Amino acid sequence: MINMRTFIYNSLLLLLLLQSCHKTDIFEINGTDVNLRVYTQLYEGENNNESRSLTQKTQLDNVICYIVKDNQILYNVNITFNSENSNITIEGIQEGNYTLLLLGVKGNYTEDGAKILKLNTPSDIWIEFNPENVYLPRKADYFYGKTDITIENGKCNLNNIPLKHILGKTDIKVEYPNQMVEAMVQELKLNIQDAEFYTQFKADNQFTGNSGKHNVEIDIENNNSNILSPMINMARGYISLKTKRINGGILNDEYTLDIQSKPNVRNNIKLDVKHIDGNVGTVYATSRYYTDENSYKILQDDEPKDIFYNSKQRSFNVNQPIQTYISADRKLHIRSYLPKQINNISVYMPVSGENEMIEIAYLDYLPAFTDITLSLPEENTKHIYRTDKGNIISIQMPETDKLVSNKTFKLESEDYTWKKIQKIRAKWKIYFSSYGGDPEHEFGWPTNSIIYKGSWVGIRPVHIRESIAFFTNLAYMISDERLWEEVRTYPKDLIDNQGKPVVGDEERNKILEKLEKLKELNVGLIGGQASVVGLGGGSTWGVIQACFTNHYFSWNDLGISFHELGHCMGYAHGSSMVTGDWALGIMPNFYLSNLKDFPIESAKYLNSGQNKYLYKWR
Repeated sequence: MINMRTFIYNSLLLLLLLQSCHKTDIFEINGTDVNLRVYTQLYEGENNNESRSLTQKTQLDNVICYIVKDNQILYNVNITFNSENSNITIEGIQEGNYTLLLLGVKGNYTEDGAKILKLNTPSDIWIEFNPENVYLPRKADYFYGKTDITIENGKCNLNNIPLKHILGKTDIKVEYPNQMVEAMVQELKLNIQDAEFYTQFKADNQFTGNSGKHNVEIDIENNNSNILSPMINMARGYISLKTKRINGGILNDEYTLDIQSKPNVRNNIKLDVKHIDGNVGTVYATSRYYTDENSYKILQDDEPKDIFYNSKQRSFNVNQPIQTYISADRKLHIRSYLPKQINNISVYMPVSGENEMIEIAYLDYLPAFTDITLSLPEENTKHIYRTDKGNIISIQMPETDKLVSNKTFKLESEDYTWKKIQKIRAKWKIYFSSYGGDPEHEFGWPTNSIIYKGSWVGIRPVHIRESIAFFTNLAYMISDERLWEEVRTYPKDLIDNQGKPVVGDEERNKILEKLEKLKELNVGLIGGQASVVGLGGGSTWGVIQACFTNHYFSWNDLGISFHELGHCMGYAHGSSMVTGDWALGIMPNFYLSNLKDFPIESAKYLNSGQNKYLYKWR
């Protein structure tokens, strides 16, 4: 059963929570109606010329307003608030002098454990905060206003009502000696000891209540600006900083401070970090580094065809799927053509006069199909670096022209997939062509085609990504000695172009050697109206759409792919490498049987089967 007293109380309170009603952008009196606009002021100590209109900066979710006359609250006046244009409309007000009391809220105050109470007098408690969690950063922001108005001759003497912050804000700006130290941060916390907080805010702008002493710990690594309840007294505190070391260790530092959160005051705390690795020149990239300014995805479905068909912009060697170079603006560019993320990558480069390579960059991870740019230290500045032999050396950073001319880099990682990539011996250059098709055509046919009798259609990024997965797996597969042994010991005849059996270990090894020593593969897509499922020869390799998406499980589609690779290796129809046991037996069987051990062992990474950019041919 609903308690009647509770029901009436909640009903009155809901009437006071002013929700959006109607719009008005002018200040006028229609009879006894008054329209006023509220705006929020900045914290004390900030530029007062930057007062914010709520329609421009802050949009309050709720505003509660009381009208006071002769120190008595009037309840017979209808008041509404429009959150879209920040207007308060007062209806039924008579001429005279009044005081407006306003409480604004941005956010969900119930998440703070706060209670907004009904006022009976202008000095009653208006907000109660839970003493058990009042020390935590606030989820909502609270505003207060007290303004005298006069209604005379059908007009109000004011158009705008200012609101100020009820709580305080603490901003912590941390300055690191270099980007690497910043990137190596593992933990950053603000700690306040024996802090006492007010728990009640009154309608006359006074604070009361005492939370008792709390030890406060606030994570400021990802959020260094926090709204805090006002504190009764100054408290002692410290900022704890935990970072990785260049030598692999952990460093813990503490910086002491005095702190007090005050109403409507922004605390600006500046922390100048001193660090033993402050002179390290290695660029350290963590998750925070991947922004739109310095990284982007490649070969995505919306990438322009002029880019993915341009081999100068989109091509790679299968044994070097992560590309690195340094540009004239002293930026290190790293691009991954792998369908999987690689973790914990160190990038090394040689330096003149040293017999060791220095670690110029370290990436916590490199996402799939991602291009990232890292800024290197200025030339002729001396820094500390870790070497590929595990030593720590201090050297002067080379001039820009020497950096740009360097083409030798070494990438090291203990990542499971990267270790597999390092076993690849083939050096195929992989790039992509339309062969006359147009990926922007509904069916991939040549531009503006209505009828098309050809075979080639425009390959799209969804096919390109899968071709990279397939050729990465294949390159790893032919570096597996078990495959070579299987070809050597295959009990049936393997027939060459002359119709003769390939006999002996040395001759059978030459089959896989031809595949391994291919220089390049120009990948395309078959899907026109001609009755072919693949075309191959020389560097040209193209297969139907199903071969791209189904190489994880389809023996038939793999057979088509290896058939065309046989042509690229120089074999003709009638040979086992095109129409016999090598293309249609040994290779697809080994691929499917060992997929679980390949670099791209699952379709889940690309999930191309349901991609909307796959062609839907009639």
